[in-house]
Amino acid sequence: MRTSKVCLSFILIAGLFAGCGSKEKAPSESSAPNPPAQEAAAQTTKDPGVVTGARETILDMYRAASTGNQETFLKIAEGYANSTAESPSETMGNLAELFEMKGGAEGITLEEATKEQLAPFYLARIEEQFGPYGEKAVVVIEWSLSHDTEPMAWIVERRDQENRVIRRDLDLEEGSKFTFFERKETGQTAQQPGKSANSGGGQDQVSLTDIMRGSPYNTIVALYEAALNGDKDVFENITQFSTEKIHSSWMAERVMKAGSTGGLRIEEIDKAWIKADLRDKMAKEYGEDFALMVEWEKDDYAQLFILKKVNGAYYVMWHEDENKDGFLDYYVNEKYEYDMSIFDEENVDYE
Repeated sequence: MRTSKVCLSFILIAGLFAGCGSKEKAPSESSAPNPPAQEAAAQTTKDPGVVTGARETILDMYRAASTGNQETFLKIAEGYANSTAESPSETMGNLAELFEMKGGAEGITLEEATKEQLAPFYLARIEEQFGPYGEKAVVVIEWSLSHDTEPMAWIVERRDQENRVIRRDLDLEEGSKFTFFERKETGQTAQQPGKSANSGGGQDQVSLTDIMRGSPYNTIVALYEAALNGDKDVFENITQFSTEKIHSSWMAERVMKAGSTGGLRIEEIDKAWIKADLRDKMAKEYGEDFALMVEWEKDDYAQLFILKKVNGAYYVMWHEDENKDGFLDYYVNEKYEYDMSIFDEENVDYE
């Protein structure tokens, strides 16, 4: 539209100058601007009335975050960045981490939702804000790491002939339900065709076991996701060898306060940082492939997990909460570098 306005302004100005030379003459039909040409120019800049390319917009946002291109990122996703409690650089960092964890664009599984897929209460909220679904805004489904829990919903809006990512919805409450999408049967989480935690791991399938084989970090992320989405089967699968009962309620609260699993401060403690006697004890009990994971709840409190490889996949064997001083004194040696920058004042306080 901007181009057509400039052209029209130029035509009007030209007409004014022409009028100054011969005020007494009325413009003839032959000297008037050509309406068909103007109409054709307007049609070339007019929005088609439907959002297209929404999936690619989400991928472009991820790519910009992954490459640290803040200018492009904010052009695409300024609305989303402004909707979070984080700084733009932190938001980009979280998306870049998720992008890398999923193996790049090929691992980001997106699906543009149809009107029929959306739960009625969620569709009503979308249309109340943006108007008829698909004309100015659409929902893009991003499936979770294990592909069997409730997916995220990206809102893509058409503005000035370009797509903009407005926000990311993790859950909306309708009574006791947390869901965006219709479920085939009561109590079943919407699933992407061909992708299930119990699937056989074929070429087009990503099973929970495949995720857990990837890294201990992936296992912890999948555990928090399962807690958030109330996926009892996945949660119990990951913790089936734990020596103590791990409750999912506090983990779900942690993710909701962090905004997403990408907002959690999770790190794997290098074995060279673990105190020698403790490292030997862990290796003897859990095997040389054990992993010590920390999820920092705040600057002086942490959740600790020990994971062990069973048939090639990482499972949670033990969990404990600990304050910072206890962690530094008992678990790690002087080689461990405690990164205070992850608790800057502008970061979300997860208490």
